Amino acid sequence: MAYPFVAEPISTFTDRKSELTALFGSAGRALERNVRDTDDLDERVTALGHFLNCQIESMKESGGGKRVTDAVIESFARATDSCVDSVKARDDTRQCYRTRVFDQHRSLQMLFNRYVGVGPKWVIRRYRMIEAVEALKSPGVMLNLATLADALGYADQSHFTNDFRSMTGQTPGAHLQRHSE
Repeated sequence: MAYPFVAEPISTFTDRKSELTALFGSAGRALERNVRDTDDLDERVTALGHFLNCQIESMKESGGGKRVTDAVIESFARATDSCVDSVKARDDTRQCYRTRVFDQHRSLQMLFNRYVGVGPKWVIRRYRMIEAVEALKSPGVMLNLATLADALGYADQSHFTNDFRSMTGQTPGAHLQRHSE
């Protein structure tokens, strides 16, 4: 939920580097310094937690920041659940775009853009790839890739292979061979 802390949709930060000082001024610079000054993970987490708490308090006092209403959070949660349910049920990816949650699929895309930084289709593809990698890691299991593609909701093995390669950098067969050695 970084959206309330920045003045723009999270998608504007996707695939790009942003300096904390550009976003938070001297507070961002102090956070960078605190995190860089220690190798201890607990201290880094504590520094980040302190920074976020200070940002929240500052927003409360000034009335600034982007306010995220409970209704927006609830709508987003319903939309996300719908997408995950579609994938689990092996429905077509377009299922989560249907109007049963929103009047228009554009609303869903805008919510994902604002709060996640990527679209729902990317999230679904990522979810499928995590399932695929887990299935390929199963010890001693010889998988038929066409069956796996079908189980993940792909129309054919070729589409699955192309998605897998674009997200992991290798084909499912190469991944299976590499991790079974």
